[in-house]
Amino acid sequence: MSDREKEEMFLKNKIYIYWYIKKLGLKSMGEELYGAGLLGLVSAINSYDPNKPNKENTYFTKCIINSINRYLYLQNMPKRKNDKKIVSLDKPINNYENCSLLDVISSDDNVEEIVENKERINILMEVINELSSSDKNIILKYFGINCDRMNEREIAKEYNVSKQAISYKKNRILKILKNKLIVRKFEF
Repeated sequence: MSDREKEEMFLKNKIYIYWYIKKLGLKSMGEELYGAGLLGLVSAINSYDPNKPNKENTYFTKCIINSINRYLYLQNMPKRKNDKKIVSLDKPINNYENCSLLDVISSDDNVEEIVENKERINILMEVINELSSSDKNIILKYFGINCDRMNEREIAKEYNVSKQAISYKKNRILKILKNKLIVRKFEF
């Protein structure tokens, strides 16, 4: 492969570096991640064989993602922005031993809000109970109502169907629920 072809490949595929950094949500580390992505792209260009059946952009994207993930792993950083940190309510605030989050949170409960929420829950449960038993079980398990929450894959395994079938069914059920709630003038 000529240097001109490699340069064209580089210019055409460097957008995938920016795409993956944006997907990770780690803009503060943009330069470091961009450098790691460049290493992945350069190694992909040097090792790419157009005679193999894999597509060019798929191969380059995978090499970029692997390179950035490897960098994050070596830096002991999370790969995703959705990693949630658990905060203890008993932990002292700013190293003050006598003040915790539990002390700061107000304990005044708004009775009106509690009553409104209970009413909404009752209406929602009435609508859920109108579903067929299979649909009802899927929604209750997916949202963890009166049971442990399950993801689509776990529900699919229990029903011995594909994850896509459960996803399709769940979305269909949610549309039905939404329409029934709109008829009852339910406020979202």
